[in-house]
Amino acid sequence: MKIKEILAQEKPVLSFEVFPPKQEDAYEAVEHAVTEIAKLSPSFMSVTYGAGGGTSRYTAKIASGLLKNYGVTALAHLSCVTSTKDQVREAAGTLKTLGIENILALRGDIPADGRIETDYHYACELVRDLKQMGDFCIGGACYPEGHPESPGKEQDILYLKEKVEAGKRIGIGLTDGFLMTPSKSVTAVIGVSRTPQQCVPEGCVSCGKKDCLFRR
Repeated sequence: MKIKEILAQEKPVLSFEVFPPKQEDAYEAVEHAVTEIAKLSPSFMSVTYGAGGGTSRYTAKIASGLLKNYGVTALAHLSCVTSTKDQVREAAGTLKTLGIENILALRGDIPADGRIETDYHYACELVRDLKQMGDFCIGGACYPEGHPESPGKEQDILYLKEKVEAGKRIGIGLTDGFLMTPSKSVTAVIGVSRTPQQCVPEGCVSCGKKDCLFRR
């Protein structure tokens, strides 16, 4: 099931995030944790993606297990900072084959060694490509408290607009809680009207409200 359809039901949404193991010998422990969490029947569970091929090889495996073994909707993360277009195409193809309908498209953190690929520079470019690779519900990051590399929140809104126009349908942000008040600049940029909405800690995707700015 696509997460945008879950949110459209207008009822409380509960989600969890799973971090794949960095070492193969820790996979069993993570799998056990996933099993226990899945018993809570969450609305969906997201599975992170390690840059540089670290934990990324487990992302599709865990997401597929959630869907097939427990019937839990999975949101697979996919970052592009260390990925080539061919690697993204391969990853998207694998997720499509496994029946994963939701992808969180991220730029990703710059690795400590500074080694990156140059096919992608921004998440909006990844969103645009993924839209052409399958009928995915594509999510993206949003920054209600401001991205650490951004000159200001207005610029963050512009970046959000770019991702929405590229095909992003849901937004996820990490915050201790915030109140977004509508403004002319925000409504003009996004092209929709919004009302203030208090969001829960995991971010706007969790509140399940249609009038939440960062739901898109």
